[in-house]
Amino acid sequence: MCPNQPMDDRSLAHLDAVAQAALVRRDELTPSELVEAAIRRIERLDPELHSVIHPAFDDARREVDRVPGVVRRARAEAARSEELVQR
Repeated sequence: MCPNQPMDDRSLAHLDAVAQAALVRRDELTPSELVEAAIRRIERLDPELHSVIHPAFDDARREVDRVPGVVRRARAEAARSEELVQR
């Protein structure tokens, strides 16, 4: 990806979770932007594929709002673990 050039939904779809997480860590995308890109892709492709039985898009949007708190707690736990290892 080129700096200052946003990725389109198709480009994001070809990235695995590790690469998508790296984009979030580098503040190139937010978790909400990733969720919205996935929803747009599903909405674009599913009329032909008929693969989504129960689109839980609202649930996904609510869950992604919890991500910052989960990340903060995980980082704090990792820091505590690192402190214990260094002792």
